[in-house]
Amino acid sequence: MVDEFPAGSLGEPSAAKVEIGLSREEFAALARHLESLATALSDAADDAPDGITEAMRMKPGMTMGSSLLGKRAGGAAEDDPSKMPAEHVFHLMLQDCTNCHAKFREKRQ
Repeated sequence: MVDEFPAGSLGEPSAAKVEIGLSREEFAALARHLESLATALSDAADDAPDGITEAMRMKPGMTMGSSLLGKRAGGAAEDDPSKMPAEHVFHLMLQDCTNCHAKFREKRQ
């Protein structure tokens, strides 16, 4: 994802904020975290049965947190995403997208 937003990629058609250049390492860390989650979810999808199993579901007490760099209460960021239930990985991906857009993307009307 970092390659999709090289230095100077602000302006049309991009909605990237100037912060993407000012906080390049933070953006890159978030993109790497999102990539690791996407890879784990893709692998889980490749091996998935036709229906949703209990092993795919989030468990009670799984933390969601809201840090831009994936540092969530309960150590979820240190866990191997390939060992997490697919539903949890999906929610963490959505959270990363939301956090990234909140910091690095201009709202358009």
